[in-house]
Amino acid sequence: MDVITEGLEVIIHLRPNIQLLRLALRIKELVKGEWNIEETKAEWSAPWTTFPAEFIIPQCSKNEQARKHLEMLLSIIHGPLTAIYYTDGSQGLVDGKVQNAAALCRLGLGISKIAQAKCWNIGGGVEVADAETFAVAKALTTTLNSPSLPKELNIFVDSQAAIQRLESCKNTYTIWKARQAARQLSAKGTKIRIQ
Repeated sequence: MDVITEGLEVIIHLRPNIQLLRLALRIKELVKGEWNIEETKAEWSAPWTTFPAEFIIPQCSKNEQARKHLEMLLSIIHGPLTAIYYTDGSQGLVDGKVQNAAALCRLGLGISKIAQAKCWNIGGGVEVADAETFAVAKALTTTLNSPSLPKELNIFVDSQAAIQRLESCKNTYTIWKARQAARQLSAKGTKIRIQ
């Protein structure tokens, strides 16, 4: 009898009504004793911890914001150590069913050059703001997994609700993934700005 089996049987005798232990023993029977339990390496964070990014929600007219955005974009676009993403989420009907999608686009050097574009169908069980948040999380994880990290990461989102969800203490899986990627980027010296 191996240590895991002995441990499970001892625990089951002590606590026979735990569903997780019954499932573990059933799985053991199904795989005929040849199983390997992997060690988890999850990093959980308290929902009240701050998101390591600067959040900017403009308080001016759309025309004024468009002008300011273009000025700011022209000032940062030529920096080789700057990454610029635009993200979006949308909702629509596909074959009579509500579907949500998320997308990101990374600018290359120059305003008219696209270095990367990706999109995801994320189903109908979420809100548009969740799709927007999903796209931001993907921009953060995509940057984290890139071969060279930028010194500055700018993510432009057209949803104040998504920015507020990221900034708030709401703890969903997508926001947790975004926070985890943002913390790792920040620890490696990348300044994050979401606006």
